[in-house]
Amino acid sequence: MPLFAQLRRRLAFAWVAALAAAAPALAAPLTRADIPAATIGSDTVVLAGYRTPGDLGAGAVYSSAGATPTGLEAIRDKAGTWFNLALTGEANVGWFGAYGDDGGHKLTAADIAANPQWRGVYAPGVTWDTVATNEAILAAFAGASSPGHTVWNSLGAAERLNKTLVVPTATYGINRQLLVVAAFADVEFASRAAVWDWQGPPDQSMLFTDAIAYAYIRNISLRSSRPAVYGAAAPLWDMDHDRANAGLSTQQVTVVNALVRVPENGRGVAISPSGGTAQGDTITWLNPIFVGVAPDYCLSLGGANALGIAIIDGDFQGCTHDAIVASHGQAFVYGTSFQDQATPLDFTPVISQLTTFGADLHVRAGQGPTGASKFQEVRSEGDVPLLCEPGAYCIAEDVASAGASARGWFAGYPYAEGTAVSQVGGQGRTFMVADDGGDGAWRAVGPGSTACVIQDPGARYAPDQWAGYALFVRSDTGATQHQRIASNTATAVTLAPGGCFKGTQTVRNAYHIGGFSGAVPPAWDSVRPGGSTQAWGAGGQGFTTTAGSNAVKVGADIYGRIGAGDYVVIPGADRVGVRLKLPAALIAKVEAKAGGDTLTLARSAGADVAHGYGYWGAPLADGRISYIDLDFNALTGALSVANSAMAQGRTLGLGAVSNYASGRPDWRRAGDRPAAGGAYHPNVRGGIYNQVLGPVGRVRAAALTYAPAIDLTAAMDAADDLVLTPTGDAVLNAPVPTPGLARELTIQLESAGGGPRTVRFGANFKSAGPLAVQAPQGAAYIVRFISDGVSWNEAGRSGPDLPDGGG
Repeated sequence: MPLFAQLRRRLAFAWVAALAAAAPALAAPLTRADIPAATIGSDTVVLAGYRTPGDLGAGAVYSSAGATPTGLEAIRDKAGTWFNLALTGEANVGWFGAYGDDGGHKLTAADIAANPQWRGVYAPGVTWDTVATNEAILAAFAGASSPGHTVWNSLGAAERLNKTLVVPTATYGINRQLLVVAAFADVEFASRAAVWDWQGPPDQSMLFTDAIAYAYIRNISLRSSRPAVYGAAAPLWDMDHDRANAGLSTQQVTVVNALVRVPENGRGVAISPSGGTAQGDTITWLNPIFVGVAPDYCLSLGGANALGIAIIDGDFQGCTHDAIVASHGQAFVYGTSFQDQATPLDFTPVISQLTTFGADLHVRAGQGPTGASKFQEVRSEGDVPLLCEPGAYCIAEDVASAGASARGWFAGYPYAEGTAVSQVGGQGRTFMVADDGGDGAWRAVGPGSTACVIQDPGARYAPDQWAGYALFVRSDTGATQHQRIASNTATAVTLAPGGCFKGTQTVRNAYHIGGFSGAVPPAWDSVRPGGSTQAWGAGGQGFTTTAGSNAVKVGADIYGRIGAGDYVVIPGADRVGVRLKLPAALIAKVEAKAGGDTLTLARSAGADVAHGYGYWGAPLADGRISYIDLDFNALTGALSVANSAMAQGRTLGLGAVSNYASGRPDWRRAGDRPAAGGAYHPNVRGGIYNQVLGPVGRVRAAALTYAPAIDLTAAMDAADDLVLTPTGDAVLNAPVPTPGLARELTIQLESAGGGPRTVRFGANFKSAGPLAVQAPQGAAYIVRFISDGVSWNEAGRSGPDLPDGGG
C-alpha cells in the first residue's frame, strides 16, 4: 500500500478511537440491519457487518454527529436518531451493501424504496454488488453528492474530499456501467482476487473512467462472464476523455498489478478509444496480466494524444489477435512476456496472429519520428512480435520470439485448416493447412445426435463416402474433439467402435469432416514459395470481398502471381460457430481468374473484408491434407532492430538491423524497402540498409540483369551482395555512398562462357582496374568494396574460382 494511503488509514483509526473514547460504543456487535430495531446509546458505533457479523460491511463507522436524513447511508435507530456513515481515509465497497457473491443478489422494488439515501439511481434487477460499488465510487470521488444527484469532486476543485476507494477480496457481479470522474484519485483492490465481473451488455463497458488524472490504481481485477460479438464488443475498461465531463484530460495514471481477463471476441482495456485528439498520455502499467480467450485485443491505444503509454514487465496470455494495438498514440513495452498466442490443437477455428493478421504489438498509425513506439527486452511466443504498419514509427530491441503456432508434423493426424506446421524442410519454412480434404464446411449438429452418431437431416452424403475420415465436433467457445468415422448414411455419421465423443452432442455444437495426414512427411522443400500482400489498405493491393460472396477483388501484383488451383488465406474473412461467431480466416481454393482483378474461390466469405492482408500459395499434398508455404512477416516496419531473434517468419520493411538471428536463411525479402518513415533514420540511405553483425544466414546474393551499362542504385538499396553473369562487356555504376555510414559491397561475377568479357567499375568506384572474365562457364570472381562515405573503394578481388574438375 502506498505510504500516503497507510498514513490516511492510521489517521482514520485514530479519529474513530477518539470518537469512541468520547462516548462508549454498544457492547453487543451490531450490523447495519440491526440499527432500526436498536437504540444506539453512543454517538458513534463501529459495525460488525452490513447484514450479518463478519460480512463485507464489517468495520464501517456510523456517527450521529451532524447526521441528516439525506446524509451518507442515512439510517435511523429505534429512538429516532439519524446516523450517517462516517468516512475519513477510505470508502470501502463492503460498507455499502456488497454481497461479493458475483451478483447473486439483485435489487427489488422494496430494496429501492427502503434506501432513499442512495446517491445513484437504480432499477430492479441491478445487482447489490453494482449498487454498493457505485455508491462507494461516489462516496470516494463525489463527496458533495446528494440522493439522486452526483457532484464530482474534480469538477469543482474539491479533490480534498477524495477518499481511497477500497475493494475487499471477493467477486462482485457488475451488471450496470460504473462511471468514475476523478483527479488525484486512489483505488485499492485488496488483492488480484478482488474481482469485478461484468454481467452487463457486451457492447457496453463495465468501467468508464472519464477525465481520470493523477491516479494510482492497485490490483484492479476485471473480467467478463459473457462472450461478445466480434467487432461489436466494448472494452471492459474504457479510459477516455470524451468531453462529457469537463475535467482534466486523462493523464498521469499508474496501474499496478492489474489482472484483466478478456472473453471470446471481447476487448480488454482501451485508452482514448474516442480517437482523434482524445487525451490519454503518460499512463504506466506495472506488472499487468492480460489473459484472453480468442479476444479482439487486450490493450488498445486509440487517440492521437495517447502518448507515453508504458507497459513494464507483466504478461499477455492468449491474446490471439492483438495483444497491444495502437491505432494512434505511442507505446513503450519493456520486459513483458507474451504467451499462448495461438489456439491449441484441440480448438477450432485456428485463431492465431497468422489467421487474424495480428501481433504482440500492432502499431497502425504513429505520431511521426518524435513519437516512435518501442518494443524492448521482450520474450514472445507470438508468431508476429511487432507489426508496424506504413506511416508508423517503431523500434525493436532484444526481442526473442519462439513462435506460438509452431506445430510438429505427425503421421496420420487430422490437422484443422489454418494449423501452421513450422521449421520443416531444409529451408526452415512454415506451412499452413489450406485444405483438410473433407467436406469443407461446419454444419450444425442435428436433433437426436448421441456421443457416437451425429445426425444431420439436411445432409446428402453418399453411403460410406466418409468412412476412414476424421469427424470434428466443436462447442461455441471452440473446444473441439475428433474421432475416426466408421460409416455414414445420407444424413448420419457413425464413429468407429470405442471411439465415441465425450458427452452427448447437442444442436448447440457444430461438426466438420476432415482427412488425415500421410504416413511419411511430404517433400516440404519441393513446393514453390508462397506469397503474401506486402502492401494493404485502400492504396495497397490486398483482398476485398463481402459476406456470402466467393468473388475476391485483388491488386495487380497478386493477380499476376496467383494461379487457378492455388489457395488463399484471408484473415478475418470468415465467421465460424453456431451461436457465437468466432473470427477466422477464409481459406479457399482459387477456381478461376477473370477481368485482371477478380478471383473466384471454392468457398464463400463469412464476413466483409476491404483491402485486407492475406497469403496465397500452391498446394503441397500430404495424405488427404494440403498445405501452402506461409509467407508471413515476424517483424514489419521497424526503423531499427537490434539483438533480436525470430524462430520463424520473414521480415518486411526494416531499417537498420544489428545482431538479428533467424531460423530462415531467406529472412529478408529481396527488393525490400522500409515502411514510410525509413528515410528519416540516420542509418538508412533513402531505402534500406541492413548491418547484420550476429549469427544469421546472409541474404542470398541478388541477381543483376545484364546490360552494357548497369545502374546499381536499386539493387544496392535491397542487398549488399550482388551477382552478375555478363554475356557481354559491362560497366557498373554505383550510387554516392551515405556519408558517415560504414558499408561493404560484394560483387560476384560468374562466367557465361563463350569468350572473354570486360567488366569496368564506373561512377563512384575506386578500383584496381577492369576485370577480365574469361574462364570456363561457371567460374566465379569476387570483388569486395568498402565505402568511406565518398566512394566505393576496392578492398580485394579473387578468382577465377573454378567448378570441381575445372583444373
